[in-house]
Amino acid sequence: MSRDDLLSEVIILKNPEDLSTERFSQPSVVERAKLFHSVLSGYPTFKETLQKKGLQFGGRVLLVGPPGTDFEAFIFHIALEVPMKMIRLQMSAVIGGEEQISEALRTAVEFAKRNPPVVLYLEQTELLGREGTNHASVLYNSFKELTWDENEVLVVCSTSDPGKIERDLLTSFDRVYIFPAPLLTERVRVFETLLEGRNNLDPTLLGELTDGWGFSDIQHLSVSLLTDVPEGPEPLPRVKLEQLIGSSGVPGLSRYETHDTIARTARGEHVPSPEAINTEYPDDFVDQLYLMAVGDDFQGTQRIIETLNNNLPLTPQDRNFLSKNPFLLSGNPEDRLTRLMRAKRTNDRLSRLMGR
Repeated sequence: MSRDDLLSEVIILKNPEDLSTERFSQPSVVERAKLFHSVLSGYPTFKETLQKKGLQFGGRVLLVGPPGTDFEAFIFHIALEVPMKMIRLQMSAVIGGEEQISEALRTAVEFAKRNPPVVLYLEQTELLGREGTNHASVLYNSFKELTWDENEVLVVCSTSDPGKIERDLLTSFDRVYIFPAPLLTERVRVFETLLEGRNNLDPTLLGELTDGWGFSDIQHLSVSLLTDVPEGPEPLPRVKLEQLIGSSGVPGLSRYETHDTIARTARGEHVPSPEAINTEYPDDFVDQLYLMAVGDDFQGTQRIIETLNNNLPLTPQDRNFLSKNPFLLSGNPEDRLTRLMRAKRTNDRLSRLMGR
């Protein structure tokens, strides 16, 4: 295979004028991209200071977030605003053996060095930099060659599973931006934009009913509502919107609870939905379960709750913990934190009484 054939199979190159300005993007990701762009724009003013101290700006960025995060919004904004070319690795090129992946990475890196200024985007970095693989070493060594300081190359990587990335590779990133699932204000903002003109679809109610949903889930639900729900002059009540979401075929798979329930159901297991857990576990009983979990492992319980509340990827250890404590899936983020803190205070008080 010739070098040109390899390039065409591995590389997607877009010039700024080729990028769509009509693209709808996740607001929180765009806001972070704007902040990074402002720092990048100020580089000439602090370049000399860094050089005198033997430091580099680098320009290697890792984006971390739950499945469905609009990582592309970050590179689109940077490429359009600087402006600069955008290079991305075709993921189909890395389906194969380690040598094939390593060669694809080398090709992308070399092409980026020859086309400055450029942003090189590597998605699903957990596949490219998987711990213990040769291609993780290739990527680690390649990062040493790619800096904004020396060759005007930005490297932006994204992942929803950072736990699988080689630790040494993780330390190569100059900046790591972590995006939780869209908060209520962002969900409402997205629904307001996508459902503009639809008076019968209340963005605030929809935002409240999609707690923990990812950006892609919200987009898919908006499409379903726009195509399946007739227009009307009056806002639909909450109960009706709940029914529409339930029958939309958009279950919100970015939420761990939903994904886990569907996966276990597909395996033939009986799994109560998170909503049903509230019925199966009376309120007082849930508090007792929290107390037992805190007494057994407070830090582990706190870690799981923070991970669930931010809709971040779960490790196998986290999944095992949840299988023993499924009640942690019930309630909203605020409810989980309230129960956790209440259980911690009770546990501390009991420990003092017991002289521990």
